[in-house]
Amino acid sequence: MKTDQTLTVAEKVEVNEHFNDSFKFEQFPDMDGYKRHRLGKITASALHTLMKHPRNTGEIFTETGLTYLKDKVAEVLTGISKPEVNAIPLKWGKEHEAEAVQVLKDTGLEFVHCGASNPIFIPFNKTSGCSPDGLMRTHVVEIKCPYTSCVHVESLLASIPDGNKNDWLKNEHFDYYTQVQFCMLCTNKVKAYFVSYDPRMIKDVHKLAIMEILADPDYFNEMRIRIGLATEYIRERLKLLTH
Repeated sequence: MKTDQTLTVAEKVEVNEHFNDSFKFEQFPDMDGYKRHRLGKITASALHTLMKHPRNTGEIFTETGLTYLKDKVAEVLTGISKPEVNAIPLKWGKEHEAEAVQVLKDTGLEFVHCGASNPIFIPFNKTSGCSPDGLMRTHVVEIKCPYTSCVHVESLLASIPDGNKNDWLKNEHFDYYTQVQFCMLCTNKVKAYFVSYDPRMIKDVHKLAIMEILADPDYFNEMRIRIGLATEYIRERLKLLTH
């Protein structure tokens, strides 16, 4: 594992040109090391499961949220991550991510791609953190390659310059909204680009949808509280099982 203190001179030059110096990050030589480091950690892509409040006011997390936290405890105890689900959509997204990055860069947007060839984990605390698809000095970048074209069309329509993009993303894709907001929180940024890419569109102009999302300070505070509670849950269970 590499940290911002152990990068080579050349790597530090690239990082400092594109990243905000006010946050720490951890860089890995391969995906295996990256995946091992994430074991037991709450990640941006799944944080939404902890943000929903259960109907029973006496509980802190929903059943889905509790299952996720138990999975995190199990990862620490076994050293094995839970197998991924929805294999076909995930495979589609991974297969087209590099292409989406290149098409996005061809628009003139300059950013560092933090994908499989350059995996990076940005910690929020010892048990949580994020891995944005891209980083700029001013923005984080999150790219989606939806398996279903109609989902991309919805993003295209939402990207038309009218209305509040935050409201649309929060209402239509709460999981992505949480992911993007947490990435901004971890990197001390107040802006993000949410991008949808679909290579199946006939016209090139329809292949890419780009929306600027702004930081939500109230949601930042809520995430801090919920992550604190989740961290305590994980620590308490591990303490019981390892002593």
